[in-house]
Amino acid sequence: MGKELLVVKLVTNGCLFIFGSKARYLQKHI
Repeated sequence: MGKELLVVKLVTNGCLFIFGSKARYLQKHI
C-alpha cells in the first residue's frame, strides 16, 4: 500500500512538473 501511494505521488509530481514547464514555455512564447 505504501509503495502504491509513493508511485501515485511520483506520478502526480511528474505531471505537475511537466504541466508547469509547458505553462512557462507557452507564457514565454505568447
